[in-house]
Amino acid sequence: MKELQHTKTRFVLVQNETALEAFCSFRFEAEEDWNGEMQFLVYIYEIQIAQGYRGTGLCRRVFTALEGMCAELDVQVVMLTCFKCNTQALPVYAHLGFQEVEGDSETSQEFWKPIGNRPA
Repeated sequence: MKELQHTKTRFVLVQNETALEAFCSFRFEAEEDWNGEMQFLVYIYEIQIAQGYRGTGLCRRVFTALEGMCAELDVQVVMLTCFKCNTQALPVYAHLGFQEVEGDSETSQEFWKPIGNRPA
């Protein structure tokens, strides 16, 4: 939970008059890519969709909003990690265009998605 309290953490919140429908916590980061070049990315630490709103397209709308913001700010890549036991979420990320990062973790899968027409 310390990621949620980090001073650089930002949020996308979706709420109605009575309830929080979804939230996404993320940070802007800069790191070297596989070629040793610096890239500007967003790392998603958490995305939660309330049970009653799953399957309604809300997750897609949250990601679309986040990706639109990233494109405006010249962010090159969005990344996230999902526990492999979260079998409901894993296919959602693939459906939204995220690609698996090669790795050998037994418990989690990292995903990435290039933003706009810029090479990742």
